[in-house]
Amino acid sequence: MGDPSEVPSSSSSSDHTESQQQLDASIKPYHVFINHRGPDVKDTLASAIYHSLYRTGLHVFFDRTAFQPGQELFPTIKEAIRTALIHIVILSKRYAESSWCLEELCLIQKTGAKIIPVFYHVLPRDLMVLRNGEGVYAESFVKLQSKMDGKKKRYDSKHIEEWRDALGNVCNISGLVDLDHGHNGDEGKLVETIVDLVKEHVRKELKKSVKGLVGLDEAVEDFHYFLSEPTDEAVKIVGIVGPEGSGKTTLAEEFYYRYRKHFDRSSLLFGVREASKRNGLEALQRQLLNDLTNTIWEINNKSEGREILAERLQCLSRQRSLKFLIVIDDVDHHDQLDALLLGENVLGNGSLVILASRDKAILKLSGISMHYEMKPLAKEHARELLCMHAFNQEKPIRELESVVETAVRKFGGLPLFLKLIGRHLRLYGGNNIESWNCELRMFCELNDIMKATFNALSEEEQQIFLDIACFFLGMDKESAIRIWDGSGWRGARGLQKLEYGCLVEIDENNCLKMHDVFRDFGRQNAKEQLCNSPEHPCRLWLPNDAANFLQGIWSLPENTKIRGSTDGTKATHGQKRSYTFSSVKIELLDIDGDISDATISDRSLKPMWFCWKISPSLSLSDQLAYLVWFRWRNCPHAILPPLEMNNLRVLELVNGNFKILCDPAFKQTSQLRELNIIKCRQLVAISPSIGSLKHLEKMVLKGALHLQDLPEEFCNLNGLRHLVLRQCEDLTKLPNDIGRLKNLEHVDLSDCQILSALPRSFGQLTKLRYLNLRNCVNLDIHAQMFEEITSLEELIFENCKKLLKLPARTTCQESLRKLNLLGTSLMELPHDIENLGNLQFFYLESPSMTSIPSSLGNLGCLRELVLFNCTMLISYPKFVRRLERMHVPERQSREDESTHKALYVYSSRGQISDSDVRDHIGLTFEMSSLLPRQ
Repeated sequence: MGDPSEVPSSSSSSDHTESQQQLDASIKPYHVFINHRGPDVKDTLASAIYHSLYRTGLHVFFDRTAFQPGQELFPTIKEAIRTALIHIVILSKRYAESSWCLEELCLIQKTGAKIIPVFYHVLPRDLMVLRNGEGVYAESFVKLQSKMDGKKKRYDSKHIEEWRDALGNVCNISGLVDLDHGHNGDEGKLVETIVDLVKEHVRKELKKSVKGLVGLDEAVEDFHYFLSEPTDEAVKIVGIVGPEGSGKTTLAEEFYYRYRKHFDRSSLLFGVREASKRNGLEALQRQLLNDLTNTIWEINNKSEGREILAERLQCLSRQRSLKFLIVIDDVDHHDQLDALLLGENVLGNGSLVILASRDKAILKLSGISMHYEMKPLAKEHARELLCMHAFNQEKPIRELESVVETAVRKFGGLPLFLKLIGRHLRLYGGNNIESWNCELRMFCELNDIMKATFNALSEEEQQIFLDIACFFLGMDKESAIRIWDGSGWRGARGLQKLEYGCLVEIDENNCLKMHDVFRDFGRQNAKEQLCNSPEHPCRLWLPNDAANFLQGIWSLPENTKIRGSTDGTKATHGQKRSYTFSSVKIELLDIDGDISDATISDRSLKPMWFCWKISPSLSLSDQLAYLVWFRWRNCPHAILPPLEMNNLRVLELVNGNFKILCDPAFKQTSQLRELNIIKCRQLVAISPSIGSLKHLEKMVLKGALHLQDLPEEFCNLNGLRHLVLRQCEDLTKLPNDIGRLKNLEHVDLSDCQILSALPRSFGQLTKLRYLNLRNCVNLDIHAQMFEEITSLEELIFENCKKLLKLPARTTCQESLRKLNLLGTSLMELPHDIENLGNLQFFYLESPSMTSIPSSLGNLGCLRELVLFNCTMLISYPKFVRRLERMHVPERQSREDESTHKALYVYSSRGQISDSDVRDHIGLTFEMSSLLPRQ
């Protein structure tokens, strides 16, 4: 901020009242507040941070841009500090000369919000020794104490002590960023680090807000108390029941993540209703089996899956007496429980199964007698949740208290209602009490709120919302954006608007997710448009409607625009269907079955998305010129046929039978941006013509078990940024000139078990940020593999058995945040490991290592330290700050792979007691006895 001679009083007169400024801020709350001394960094570092964050779409308080004419400074600053999600504190050498900065720092610490301290040509030590009158800030405080207003001291001793304490507290804050230590004085890299940290935290906070976690602690505690009631059953199976929008999923998910550490194995099956329709119950059975047994099985049908699950889990329970935690969310049919629910004869004693459902009758039909009824939010929590979404704070601003009370009375304690109302009022309620009351009077039930929110969206945003509700749930976010961009829409911007309005979420796998209430609303809206609004593009999402249309059983009015259609009815093996397309325009198409008899009666057909699941008719290719995304499942051809799709941006080939990707396949796909080849196990060769895909940005090859190499022409893909070659078990080498791919940022070679060496040119990938070599057990890691690489952020060497020493220049990766060395044969760590100043997560396994360099303790950003199976360690470093996660297990079983999933462990051979480690490191932790039993 600026540097006035004294801190202005919040009681000074102003043309704007403080409450009005609160109201203004509530309409568009700040994500970030930048605390800085203007003369030191305003025109340099602070300005660079502001503009970088602004370009990402964040709302940043920076005094140069924040004030309007006539607006008083300190009340505005005070409100911005109070509402910001994250605060950046830039500690320059003369920072403490500014009473303004110090006063802001006190206010910042009182908010309890996230703080990122940025040490700009100063050291954390300067704060540690401040109390002793040492360091760069000692002289600044002497000057503050000596400042006079006439014969009276300007700042009393109480003020001085508060400021000194606030500044001293900064050294105990996690996540500090240091210009000189870790960034080598490079301000550009420093700004990149800060922006990444801010974006990560803001996204987490917004996701937390979207989930509506107000009152969740009490709900989890109440549910835990319910579970503690005595019962005769060795395995508890409990249903969480309640109306839509009551928070069943949120409670089940939160309980799972809080308590799974108390169980040996755990699995969360989220959104079973939608997932079973999209991928089948067999896919959910495979996920459950993988989560609970760490094995991958092919399951052909539901009955087979249930048998395999019962056999494998029963065997584990008998051998190891394992306790399982299973959460099955959004159950709406008995078939789902029949396929996924396992009884006490299968699961070990002490296991817990939680089922979330809005239909208690389904649970009773399956013999489940324990039901936890969701309770409405308490009034104070309902008010807080509404205010968090309306004002970005826990309490209403004074002028709108009556509006909030009315909304809470009217809609009770259903979290979904309150979230949607709050966000709608923030976006569309204007800035006065009359407009808010006007909006609120329109709402009688949830559907009214949904309609108002939907109608307030732009036409483009409405269409994106309907696409997600009807077709794109579970789809990768980036793939969906490519489709929308290909349709001429601003996909990223539209999706961001839906996220901000609580209508859509992005899950931890970067996939689209939507509450079933919003999904059902969207689908009903699509159905109404089909019947009543021919001017709107309609969506045939009901399987029978789509099948009747595609097979010519019923037709639509001429020139009707079909946005999408999905034939969800199943074709029997060998069955051929006849599809007839009348005079309609269609953009999204998903067909299941052999369509070799298909006919097209209108040349204006423009499919933008096409998903074949068995065998396509190649005669359709001339009608697919406008296709943007093509997913082809179970291609029966040994050679992939030509794909004449000039506008194709994303090609996905799943479970194909082809052995070769030959020249014609890529002849007419020059605009391709993304190529995904999944579980095409017969694939043995890729044509050199792949090098003609000049615009390709992402290539994923998973499960191509017999592919041995890539053609050298692959190195012509100058735009490639993302490369995944996972589970390519016969892959022996990469192209020699792979270093020519100068834009490559992400490389995943996990589970390529025969791969023995990387080309020497690999070290020329100067933009590489992510490298995963997990389970490359035969790979020789040569010393110069990072020859010109300096930008790595995540490095995974897990189970690289031949790794004896880290490559040279590993410690030159100043942006590295995560380093995984589990399962390696490392003998020592480099003594200059402290150069990894931004390292946050460090996982190490080394049975023969006896000591860790003391310089490891100087890593100021380190949050999680995992020393797994380091049985010979006799010394531990002292850390400059407390770690967030560190556990000491009483015993470990290296034979049990599940211990790899319990990453938050700190292993010692027992010579050092837990109290010794606690004293030595300055860390509070608990001894964990909850790892799998031997």
